[in-house]
Amino acid sequence: NADGVFLLRAVHAARGIIEDFEIIDVNPSGARLLRADRAALVGRRLSADLVGEAVLARYIEAATTHQTVSEELRVSRRRFASGWLYHQAVPTADG
Repeated sequence: NADGVFLLRAVHAARGIIEDFEIIDVNPSGARLLRADRAALVGRRLSADLVGEAVLARYIEAATTHQTVSEELRVSRRRFASGWLYHQAVPTADG
């Protein structure tokens, strides 16, 4: 099984503060993980019930501090095709 890979774009609020992330691309494994088609995911924001508030906060922290997030967490089987998720977020130059 290939890893699910999501390419995210930081969404900035007033004063440049990151408030969310938009999916700009996803591989087939990532789409299967969320039980969705790629076309249905591209353009969606993470806060749109794709991840919980804690994960979103960790990604914002990672992008703000330029630190990688790497952890395993229990996730809802209603949202994901698995009950556990190992995720890693690696910030790029634009967050």
